[in-house]
Amino acid sequence: MPDGSSMPPARLDPHRPGEPGDLSGSGGSAGASTRRNDLATEFLDDDLAAGGAPSGPDTARDTGPDTVPAAGEVPIRHATLDDDSGPGLLARLGGAAVAVAIGLAGAVLILTWLLGRSVTALNPFDEQTVDRSGRAVLLQLNDLKTYQAASGYYEIVIDQETDVENLPAFLAGERVIFVAAGSVDASVDFAGLGSGNVTVNADRTEASIALPAPVLGAARLDLERSYVADHRRGLRERLADAVDTQGGGTNTEQLYRIAQARLAEAGARTDELKARARTNTRAMLTSLLTSLGFREVTVTFADEK
Repeated sequence: MPDGSSMPPARLDPHRPGEPGDLSGSGGSAGASTRRNDLATEFLDDDLAAGGAPSGPDTARDTGPDTVPAAGEVPIRHATLDDDSGPGLLARLGGAAVAVAIGLAGAVLILTWLLGRSVTALNPFDEQTVDRSGRAVLLQLNDLKTYQAASGYYEIVIDQETDVENLPAFLAGERVIFVAAGSVDASVDFAGLGSGNVTVNADRTEASIALPAPVLGAARLDLERSYVADHRRGLRERLADAVDTQGGGTNTEQLYRIAQARLAEAGARTDELKARARTNTRAMLTSLLTSLGFREVTVTFADEK
């Protein structure tokens, strides 16, 4: 000090270049100033970050937006926060439109359900089925003395056509195609068996049984599998059906009778059906008498040679 007067001790500011407390290096060095200006340039304003000479330690710093930074002081740039962080107008309108669409769809479904119930309830021509049938009355019990030995299942297509001369089919005539399914059973009647039909030896080890020939039963139509595949009628037949209460033309009952007759014919032509009945009946009686102690069982039928 040239004048020898006392001076206040220097205050060390670690953020000011050139002071002993500067953590970035020795005071006034070009490397420290460069690094400091680079950091200021990255986060602060470029023009202010390239400031001049350092200022004193007591220099007041105002953080207001209009404050001019002192010489050599790194200015602080304040960011502005936007309090309106919610969705934009288009996003809010889109959400409202989706909510309205969902509400309208729900309202339409509920309204449709209510209208359907109300229309059904208010329909003056609503149909109702009243069943006034009585209970079944048992008229007779029959004892069965036949053995159902075999059964044949058949299907047949019935195609019948009624032609009218000199008229086309669309004016007069009828054609029906009916698919019939049913079965025919072969049975052996045990009702006529007497003492002369069964022979047993003295040791009761051998038995001989003479049986009547197997017979075919009535054809049974399977209504669940039978159906009308095609039914074509001319104009004359359609007009007749409108005024005829007796069911003119080929009706269902006629088709059933025809189908049963055709099924019975098919069963009669099947020789294997009766042969299977004889085989099954012989096996059943042999097993039964063997379990009773007979060692040899002979079963014969009247139609066997």
